[in-house]
Amino acid sequence: MQQTHKALLVVSFGTSYHDAKEKSIDPIERDLAQALPDRQLFRAWTSKFIIRKIWQRDGTAVDTVEEALLRMLTRGISDVLIQPTYLLNGVEHAAVLRQAEGYRGRFSRLRIADPLLASDADLQKISKILTQEYQDLPVEEAVLLMGHGSETQQAADLAYSAVAAYTALDRLLGALSQGQIFLATMQGDPSLENALRRLKLRPSTRRVLLAPFLMVAGAHACRDMAGEGDASWKSIVTRAGYDVQCIHRGLGEYEAVRRMLVKHALQAQSR
Repeated sequence: MQQTHKALLVVSFGTSYHDAKEKSIDPIERDLAQALPDRQLFRAWTSKFIIRKIWQRDGTAVDTVEEALLRMLTRGISDVLIQPTYLLNGVEHAAVLRQAEGYRGRFSRLRIADPLLASDADLQKISKILTQEYQDLPVEEAVLLMGHGSETQQAADLAYSAVAAYTALDRLLGALSQGQIFLATMQGDPSLENALRRLKLRPSTRRVLLAPFLMVAGAHACRDMAGEGDASWKSIVTRAGYDVQCIHRGLGEYEAVRRMLVKHALQAQSR
């Protein structure tokens, strides 16, 4: 590939599940690279725990954000576009912004694109994508999406707190699906307990489809959602009296979701 002074840094939380990476992170990076062919592609993950884990287990090295930026400097990159793949403009995005700002003066241009859900339009778009995915549900089925959530209060100047975004999405999904799609989170609100209470108000429901509202269907999806332990969502929803089917599909596996990230990257590049 011809060398260029421009770079695209795709920042993900990361995963230790190789198949989940291949199904979600790799396609996101591929689509972004295809949309921005004049930029060298770089990868960074924000989870230092996962970075250490895959290095110790597989001998595979993945950069942190700061390591990736330093690597770019050594290769003569002067124009950097950062595209995050996580969902919200929350504490994780704020940390990436702080790290990147420390290097702004060392590049001629450094732009940071929005995460997946940064506006009302983004929330409406993702709601439509998921409603279309589950548009042919029989009356006895409902979908329960598992988001990560947050137990901490977000800074007041962030576009969306975790609670506000997830609550708004839950309402949008419920309205668009005529009450057949619910969103709850592992931490904070909207909670699984609240979702189960609302499911009970829909007596026709016999089967619940559990699916991750996560970019990657990795550890949380396999352990916290579909695990066999008593505390998994599968076990809890089963004990509540429902037949449960688990769907292992991260948001990064949806082409329409990847198009949203590409749009954010192109918007940031044009600024």
